[in-house]
Amino acid sequence: MLFHVTSEDDIRVSDEQGPGELEPGGSTFASEQELQKLATEWPMKRLVAIWNRLPGVQAVTRFTDRNTAITRIWRAIQPQTAASRTPARRASKPQQQPIFREGSKAAQVLTLLRRPEGATLNEIRNQLAGRPIRCVASSRATCPTKAGRCAPLSATASASIP
Repeated sequence: MLFHVTSEDDIRVSDEQGPGELEPGGSTFASEQELQKLATEWPMKRLVAIWNRLPGVQAVTRFTDRNTAITRIWRAIQPQTAASRTPARRASKPQQQPIFREGSKAAQVLTLLRRPEGATLNEIRNQLAGRPIRCVASSRATCPTKAGRCAPLSATASASIP
């Protein structure tokens, strides 16, 4: 497969070189190494312009270096099958939802916090009435109450979890 960069910084693809297809001001390449040789003479602004003219890519204002620009351009112009298609930027991993034992204190609190209106500390305290809340300090020595139980909560605060 042959690629041609026009003087307007567009990349055209052709399966075979036709005598009248290529314009005189452009450059032709067939591999990443050939693109690397051509791009050594180009200013970085031209590489940015070429990248930003490619369909389906996120526009950039600059690249960190010439090799990054060339690698990204080369990968973007390669013909892709539906199975091997990867987005230009990786999507973030979906956040894993916490899994608690059914009926546990943590599950009850999470249920309260996920309500559209959230939960006040009094509601959380009432939900857990009679069930002690252990301090999260790593040891009794570092626990603020020195008894291994959390100090009383302020009833004025409110929180929610989406």
